[in-house]
Amino acid sequence: APWYLNQNKPSLKHHQAWNAKQAGTKDWYMRGRAGTPSCNGSMIPLARQNCSELRRSKLRRALSQFVFNAFELRADRTKGDVKTKFLKGACENCGATTHTKKDCVERPRLVSARQNGKNLMPDEYISDLKLDWDGKRDRWNGYQPEDYKKVIEEWESVEGERRRVKAAEMEERAKLKERMKAQKKALKKKRKQRRKQLRRQAGASCFVFQKRSEDLKEQQQKELMEKYGCAEHMDAPKELLFAQNDVYVEYARDGRVLKGRERALVKSKYEEDVLVGSRLSFQPNRVALKNERLDQPFQQPYLVLGHILRYAIEQDRACGWWLCSMFVCTWCV
Repeated sequence: APWYLNQNKPSLKHHQAWNAKQAGTKDWYMRGRAGTPSCNGSMIPLARQNCSELRRSKLRRALSQFVFNAFELRADRTKGDVKTKFLKGACENCGATTHTKKDCVERPRLVSARQNGKNLMPDEYISDLKLDWDGKRDRWNGYQPEDYKKVIEEWESVEGERRRVKAAEMEERAKLKERMKAQKKALKKKRKQRRKQLRRQAGASCFVFQKRSEDLKEQQQKELMEKYGCAEHMDAPKELLFAQNDVYVEYARDGRVLKGRERALVKSKYEEDVLVGSRLSFQPNRVALKNERLDQPFQQPYLVLGHILRYAIEQDRACGWWLCSMFVCTWCV
């Protein structure tokens, strides 16, 4: 009865069958259940399955007694779980009573079980499965995790074989690389030897060709030395080769001279390559004219300023144009 009704008063529960099995959610077909001999189809297996339930009820004891009596009447046709005689209405091919010849899945016999009555097959266990609403829609109902072990074992075997093959391939590659390295070294040695060795069919003509090429190189070098006059600088003087010097020079990590040799003399009185504030600086000794001296800066100021502005524009256009504008403004004032 529902929760909102009085539970102490009689209900309609007696209208339901006393042996009705309630629908479950986790029920499933039985696995590994062997068939049992029966006299009239699946009546005996169901009766033997519900034997304990039948005995609990006093009202249905007569029915259970009738069913077992019917089985005892034909007990002479069975011996334990093995059939000895063909039963009427059973499958003519295999002798099972749970299906007909039309639905038999056994191999068609040359001499059927009906004719010789030998090698009779047991009955299939037909389970009466009743599921509720959730049980019918449960996709994992009846799943056995033990079945997945086969998949894991198969995957592990495949993975182990793959690792073995990969290790063998890596070993073969390493051996092949070592072999190739040895072959390359041998080929290089052979090539060097062949280059050094002269061909037999060339004979003395090869020596003549090498001699001509060496003479041609020497002649070209002499012509260049005569043209530019640098023959005296090709060989180091003996004074420097055999001279001795005891000058001690000590340098810092950044390359500055700490002790010993003084700084080299500067040709110009202006500091060169000194960028104050990351700005450009010009070098007066490069901008100065050929016949003018920087010691007299006011001898031709306009000419010097023009060269300075041109050099500034070449280095940085923005800075150069700014200097030009400042020069024009000061000239106008």
